[in-house]
Amino acid sequence: VPPPAQRVFESDDALGSVLAFLSAAERFCLRRASKRIKAIVMSPHHWRAVVCESKDPVGVGWATLPTSRLESLRFSSMLNWPTRSDFQLLCTSPRLIELDLAGANVPFTALKAAFEACGGTLRRLDMSRVTCGWLAFHSGHVARPIGMIALSELADLFRPLSGLRVLVARNADAESSDRGIKFSGLLQAVAEHCPVIEELAIGWESEFKSRQTPIHKTKFTGPCTAVPAAVLSAATLRSLTLAGYAMLEPRLLHLICTSAPQLAILDVCGCGRLSDFGIATAVQPIAQSLHSLNVRGTHFGDQAAQALAAGGANLLRLNASCTALTPDGLQRISQASS
Repeated sequence: VPPPAQRVFESDDALGSVLAFLSAAERFCLRRASKRIKAIVMSPHHWRAVVCESKDPVGVGWATLPTSRLESLRFSSMLNWPTRSDFQLLCTSPRLIELDLAGANVPFTALKAAFEACGGTLRRLDMSRVTCGWLAFHSGHVARPIGMIALSELADLFRPLSGLRVLVARNADAESSDRGIKFSGLLQAVAEHCPVIEELAIGWESEFKSRQTPIHKTKFTGPCTAVPAAVLSAATLRSLTLAGYAMLEPRLLHLICTSAPQLAILDVCGCGRLSDFGIATAVQPIAQSLHSLNVRGTHFGDQAAQALAAGGANLLRLNASCTALTPDGLQRISQASS
């Protein structure tokens, strides 16, 4: 009986399982080992999930690889070199369900082409820290956070994503101004073109971090003060994260909760303009559906706690650190949720 290590290499299924732990470029190199291994590597069955590593060599012929069944694609590092051909993979995957571009600097044309190619099937998208444009020392153009590109370009970008259900875009938004009204262009694009969104996580990873991008060092002067109602009134919206939007007003939080009373997860961490009374008024419509609430760094207090308790709160998780909540208020919520 051959040893276990040898039996692994004799089994096509076992070798296929090993491929799941290899990056795209590593698979590309492995196919040269033998005809048998090449046949296994080139089987579309083993290309349903791919990770592109920063160490992957330039010039991988993505178009020649069997990506017709690719469903999950993740780039593990920033893609900000014009000589790389990784962008080909974005446009040759018409069946993508999950796309993770966190930290990538992707040319707008490549990103638009990718969304047009897989928009019909894409359900989960991570655009955290995504920027558009090459680095300044390559082309003279500064890369911009995705939320800073023109509204017309954002509309073109999100138009194919009508079936998107989960969008994570932390550290990607930026403030725009139209006739003195500050708003989020990213939210506006989602509101207009993603009608079945279920989970939306934007804002910043931590309200205590400096809001600067690692590329062009442009400081965010202040998050949006107006949130489009369309994205909040989606009947499917269950989870909303607006962490770090320090200028978010209580009236807008009330609009959120009134338009989407089915919200189960709400994160307004660091939204320092949310008063105790404002939160109390806003959360009443979602008291019974709300399971997780993060109000760290707001003015959440006993008044809001009483409103949740009176509304039949059913909280499973509450983060109220750095707030004015007293033990009495916490007890009210606990008793209502038990």
